[in-house]
Amino acid sequence: MAITASYCLRNNVSAVTLNDATASQTVDFGDKPDERIVLLIENANTVSNTTATVTISKGDFLGNASGDLVVTLAKGDTAAIGPLESVRFKNSASEVTVGVAVTNSGTVSNVKIGVVKLP
Repeated sequence: MAITASYCLRNNVSAVTLNDATASQTVDFGDKPDERIVLLIENANTVSNTTATVTISKGDFLGNASGDLVVTLAKGDTAAIGPLESVRFKNSASEVTVGVAVTNSGTVSNVKIGVVKLP
């Protein structure tokens, strides 16, 4: 599933679309140069001790030797991840793959993902 991105304008306010996560989704990197994309992740699960693990998969280029980026969020946590380096995470289709898994009977779709593309 491709994630809908929000575009920021310099010295302005932009609405951010929060998408329901799936086990795997992609973010298009084709229209922005390196380090212009930030992920906003919210673990909105309400079950006690539910964690969400977000994995930004390594890409197909030189920086992929650094591997995947894995972030774990407790119930109710929100995090900003990035700006992401395209040389590390972008694949040959100009996309970044984001995986989401939850523990303790949580629901993957209760994890919200916003993509902000910077000017």
